[in-house]
Amino acid sequence: MSKHLVNDDIVSEVVKLILEDGVVLGNIPLNEAKDIAEQRGYDLIQVSFDDIPVCKLGDYGKIVYNENKHKKSHKETVKEVKISNNIAEHDLNIKNKQIREFLSKNYKVKYIMEVKGRVNNGVMDLAKRKMLKNIEGLSDVSKYDNINFQDKNINVVLTKLVK
Repeated sequence: MSKHLVNDDIVSEVVKLILEDGVVLGNIPLNEAKDIAEQRGYDLIQVSFDDIPVCKLGDYGKIVYNENKHKKSHKETVKEVKISNNIAEHDLNIKNKQIREFLSKNYKVKYIMEVKGRVNNGVMDLAKRKMLKNIEGLSDVSKYDNINFQDKNINVVLTKLVK
């Protein structure tokens, strides 16, 4: 949904018209503004909802495209790295190197430890300590807010440490 009214959707009788090149024509009747837009091959786009609305000549499709493109470019990407509670030291070093690379590229990293086997308090406690140790090993490049425990998983979202 767009925040602009276009052509026949505009209901005011008088509008302040701005041409495609930025020249302000001033307050003119809506019908005359529509005629000017049609003659020049542009859409009449209401950009302000004041007492006398401000309308601009332009290509409405292009404006919507650029707005959507701008929204998509600001999406935050989260990378996910999974380990198990019985991961070997070498494999853990590789995963930590991967996390450092993601953080250097300004990604957020969802770090997940999957606890394998029977889950009892002792196993979960060991897994929690191992996860905290891993996070402390990454504390020079990352920070985290809290640790979430879900069934057999321990989740942490790491963000780049701003120095």
